[in-house]
Amino acid sequence: MKKYFIKLEPLTPFFFGGEETFGDGDSKNYFVKSNKFPQQTTLLGMIRKELLIQKRIIKKKYNEDERKNLIDLIGNKSFDISSEEKQDFGIIENISPLFLSDKDNNIYYKAPFAKGYKFNPNPSIKTNLSEKVYFSDKYNPKDGLNEEYISFENSKDNIKLEEIFKEDVRTGINKQKKMQEKSNEKENSLYKQIYYQFDNKKDNKFYFSFILDLNSDFELKDSIVYMGAERSAFKMTVSLNIPELKPENDKNYLYLLSDAYVNEKIYNYCDFVITKTVDFRNIKTSTNNYKYSTVTTNAGKSESKSKKYTFLQKGSLFFVKNGEQVNFMNCINNSNLQKIGYNKLNKEVDTNEK
Repeated sequence: MKKYFIKLEPLTPFFFGGEETFGDGDSKNYFVKSNKFPQQTTLLGMIRKELLIQKRIIKKKYNEDERKNLIDLIGNKSFDISSEEKQDFGIIENISPLFLSDKDNNIYYKAPFAKGYKFNPNPSIKTNLSEKVYFSDKYNPKDGLNEEYISFENSKDNIKLEEIFKEDVRTGINKQKKMQEKSNEKENSLYKQIYYQFDNKKDNKFYFSFILDLNSDFELKDSIVYMGAERSAFKMTVSLNIPELKPENDKNYLYLLSDAYVNEKIYNYCDFVITKTVDFRNIKTSTNNYKYSTVTTNAGKSESKSKKYTFLQKGSLFFVKNGEQVNFMNCINNSNLQKIGYNKLNKEVDTNEK
């Protein structure tokens, strides 16, 4: 088993696609905006491909012996959220949630949405859903929820998202050929596309970072990798020096270090929650031909993506009811999701706790 600390330095402005795409036909859209962070499935796909490249076994077609070696190395399928079977990705044992790091290897994680506010139960108010209703005298809805990243090493070291990312706006005219039955005609369309890049200052520099566990003695090397809808380039730096990751804990609530797909019954086991949601969809691939496998919908359209799911955003927090720790964790725990860095809480939960 080998554990790596991996940093990804953007070499160009990057674009991580979401639900909004340029589309075509009646669904054509002329404005798209990148997500600030890649999905955990994007990290998984990048690592799987990089293992093939560094092992020098990536190719268009494989014979049976080669395909067995490929499956042993990276597994035979990409992540499938709908699968109830234990998923295997070869020597990839575990991927941590994606964090941010700086030039001094300080690691930053998403602050809980309640960071900076003290929420206390008001015993004079009860509802049908809960006997405890929490309030904060400091919270102002106009200011919104906390959107900072905080250091594992020093919880007082906060960075706001707007201090980390800056937009790279690209506009223009896109000339496309539209095929018709009897003639070809050019269609000119305006477009606006927003990429992101790190707003690096002279005294600091930011990276995407995560920890990778490989169940192998294979030596992963530094490399140039590509991620996202526009195949944005990143310098991948690999280190065996693993930073200690101990997030700040509040005895009153739990919070997510990563996005999470949970059973909706989770709300029944909490007195109070503060959450946001994010869409999830991923590309499906298979080693049968090492090309995108397609899924035919009821409408007869072939798709290479999964259907859309709704995740809770990292930073979401939960005031768990006394005695409901086991039921709460049953809504969180999912070995397939946790293997690739989803459904991670700020601490282990003692299910014997009363």
